[in-house]
Amino acid sequence: MIDGPAALSETTRAVILAADLALIPCQPTGVDLESASDTVRLVHQAQRIRRGQPKAVMFVNRAVKGTKLKDEAIEVLRLMPDVLVLDTVIHQRQIIADCYGQNATVFDLSGSTAGIARRELEQLFKKVLEGLNG
Repeated sequence: MIDGPAALSETTRAVILAADLALIPCQPTGVDLESASDTVRLVHQAQRIRRGQPKAVMFVNRAVKGTKLKDEAIEVLRLMPDVLVLDTVIHQRQIIADCYGQNATVFDLSGSTAGIARRELEQLFKKVLEGLNG
């Protein structure tokens, strides 16, 4: 598993060319949706070179709960060809941002907000695995 840079670069190209799965998070903003489109183009290039690999899965990340922007972002992502777009959304949560400073993950922390974040991530992992096997 490699967490690549957010910007498109030679490193991004190399990671995508070597990957079996490209898991592409996208924030629900115009700039991020455009960047995700560029990433999908790189994935398609790699798929042509490698005759099908990597599989591509996208999801909305850092969305604000209850906003129209989140739903619109999912619809825009679904217009991208040959990419599985998950309904699962990872919402913007302070507990996730705090993890770095606590040298922990939401799986290490206690409390209801950590539990909510854990459940969202577990749902994401489950859906990614279903997409790979389906």
